Amino acid sequence: MPPWNRGYPPAAHVVDYLTAYEKRYELPIHRPVRIEAVHRDGDLLRLDSATASWRARHVISATGTWWSPYLPYYPGRGDYQGRQLHTVQYHTPEDFHGQRVVVVGGGNSAAQITADLASQATTIWTTPRPPRFLPDDLDGRALFELASRRLRGSATGTPTPAASAGWAISSPCPPSGTPGTEASCTHSRCSTASPPPA
Repeated sequence: MPPWNRGYPPAAHVVDYLTAYEKRYELPIHRPVRIEAVHRDGDLLRLDSATASWRARHVISATGTWWSPYLPYYPGRGDYQGRQLHTVQYHTPEDFHGQRVVVVGGGNSAAQITADLASQATTIWTTPRPPRFLPDDLDGRALFELASRRLRGSATGTPTPAASAGWAISSPCPPSGTPGTEASCTHSRCSTASPPPA
């Protein structure tokens, strides 16, 4: 994604990038489409919508889970008197102005919310293991190749750097400092913790 030098990039900047990405790689995007059924069709899969059908060798379900958020149980959850919310309920950093906030999670949503909150709240970002950061200008094709190498390595049982190193996420902090440290985000810091026992 092209750099954004005025804090956290707004949604319009991200949408512009995704639009340019589709054009650059000439991706055949159809939207809005609701797939009603997937059926085997010989060696292929047939996807049916109300108005069209497509055939493919592989189908990836990438519908997301935002409208059915998973809220894990943890001891004391019901006793905590502060505000608790899921990513889907987060809207604006101004809602947390001057507050102390803990962001829990090791994925992109947690990193992005931490960056968004940094100018408004004292923020601690907790992750189960140290995050691996990617440069902001890394192209999506490089990420696809990283994921493909990891999948091939795990399928064959052959360790590869991509298969053994874990996933990487974009940096939650501006490039002026080291990601995940108090020096790089005005009011944020990152800590890691072991996941709770099952």
